[in-house]
Amino acid sequence: MSHKARSFAHLFLASVSLLAAVCMGCGQAETKAPGSTEGGMSIVSFGGGQAETKAPGGAAAKAGPADGMAPERFQAAIYEVHLPPAMVGQLDAEALAAKGPTAADLEKVLAAIGRTRAVYQVDQSVNPANDMINVGARVPMITSSRTTEAGGTTNSIQYQSVGAIFKFAGHPAVVGRKVLDLQLAVEISAILESGVEIGKGVKATTTGNYSMGCTGPVELGRPFVFFSVDATVKDADSSAVAYVCRAVLGEPKP
Repeated sequence: MSHKARSFAHLFLASVSLLAAVCMGCGQAETKAPGSTEGGMSIVSFGGGQAETKAPGGAAAKAGPADGMAPERFQAAIYEVHLPPAMVGQLDAEALAAKGPTAADLEKVLAAIGRTRAVYQVDQSVNPANDMINVGARVPMITSSRTTEAGGTTNSIQYQSVGAIFKFAGHPAVVGRKVLDLQLAVEISAILESGVEIGKGVKATTTGNYSMGCTGPVELGRPFVFFSVDATVKDADSSAVAYVCRAVLGEPKP
């Protein structure tokens, strides 16, 4: 099973040495290894059955159903949030899930915390027992900049692959109830802006990867939130960057 993805990316920077991933609504916190990240926004349309997806400039991404469990609708949005010094270490997944009953509500809550942008968004059917979603694209990254004799600016670029991968492994947790014991792993590749100028009005960029995950019971239709925080990313208005994922497996409850 697959999806159709289209991505657009913004530049952004970080070198990563600290990464914590926290999940609320799935019963267990998980810590992952360091990386770095970027954003563009990928939108995947919901659909059942078999399909094949090609991200712009990328290879086909396939996800196939596993035996034993019916497909469920899966919706997720990943936000990049620049945390001011006072908020480093203060994010609470349970509070975010409670304040963000919809993706739009959560985005407003995050925007009140710090500079926020949506980087990836998916909406399609998956088999929770064993499935994968892969969205991404190749985006230009500025590698150098120079001023011409006429006073203009010439930038050298190379294309970098960015995207997000969602991996599912689960089984029913309670007979007769819509609760799954789910392992959801998310990998994000990104381009990050360093804040270091390499030309007039041009800032250097770097790339990296984040991993975060959620393990434990998930109620179908109930949103859950998990996030990763990179405390090494600093700029003029923030002391860390968080990647916050809001997800819903199954049809959302009214």
